[in-house]
Amino acid sequence: MADKKTNMTLNSNNLEQFNKKIKIILDNHKTTPYEKKIALFKLIENLEVGETRIEEKKRVDYLLKAHLYSDLAKQSMENYKKTTVEDFSNSKQSKQL
Repeated sequence: MADKKTNMTLNSNNLEQFNKKIKIILDNHKTTPYEKKIALFKLIENLEVGETRIEEKKRVDYLLKAHLYSDLAKQSMENYKKTTVEDFSNSKQSKQL
């Protein structure tokens, strides 16, 4: 999807192109909502919006990564809960036999 590492400077000339990329990501029915979030994150991560101080850029990068890792952690916990319930159900059924 948005795996290309192309930096894009957002301005009035290429705003339509940026909107098209977002629309392509969101309209792709073959991907999960989680994969769409990752693709949007990558698109925004490579977006140039002008010069920023290095310290400010680092802070913003940390915040973006924190949000991404938070979503990853939530997804992992949901998967953990599902497998735990399945494992518990399977062990309970095998004991009854």
